[in-house]
Amino acid sequence: MRRNTRELNYRKEEKRQRFFFLLRISLYLAVIVYFALAFVVLSTRNQARARETLQKAVEQDLTAYYAREGYYPKDLKALEENYGLTYDKDVFHVKYVIRGENIRPYVTIIEKGEK
Repeated sequence: MRRNTRELNYRKEEKRQRFFFLLRISLYLAVIVYFALAFVVLSTRNQARARETLQKAVEQDLTAYYAREGYYPKDLKALEENYGLTYDKDVFHVKYVIRGENIRPYVTIIEKGEK
């Protein structure tokens, strides 16, 4: 009888240890998934901010160029050379469409990963 009781206690303890082991593993995995998702969300927000910042910089440089020269630049290189506009060309493509000398150009910022 004592042997059966010991054996039952041993099995209960073994099940309890297995349960807590699986619980620990599940918690570790949950923490890893949480941080991975947080990283993705933060990097997406950062990319959106970089895009907005580039859009504002181009718009400000266009306004300054027009105020100084009396016409809009023929291409984006003029802003890069004269006003120090810089951006990561591996990440962003700036579409610059001229509509006329005294008509504000159409500027679109496109992330290279977008379609």
